[in-house]
Amino acid sequence: MDTSKLLHIYGQHVWHDETYIVGNRQGLEALRAAIDEALKGEKAGASLALVEVADGESYSAVVALEDSPLDGEIWQNLFPPYQNCEREAKDTDVFPALLPCVMKALDKAYGTDED
Repeated sequence: MDTSKLLHIYGQHVWHDETYIVGNRQGLEALRAAIDEALKGEKAGASLALVEVADGESYSAVVALEDSPLDGEIWQNLFPPYQNCEREAKDTDVFPALLPCVMKALDKAYGTDED
């Protein structure tokens, strides 16, 4: 029995495009577990699922809860998720990897968290 956690995530190329998540049962369950873990946070939380692409390359699918208001600083400065975004990055842009909850989850996952 194959126990690979296969998960392919295809992001939006431009505005209004679809996003596709394709996985086998193990991959989708790993993603669901990461979502459930992230939702345990009060206002912010993050978790990750170690999954792989069908070519055998593994990666971490990071799921972050950011429950601040839409008009707040984070949402107003979060860099757009579009793959073919023509916009230049601004000094005020926030990238997902730099969200405090994501940084903490990555530190914990990779053994650098001291908690």
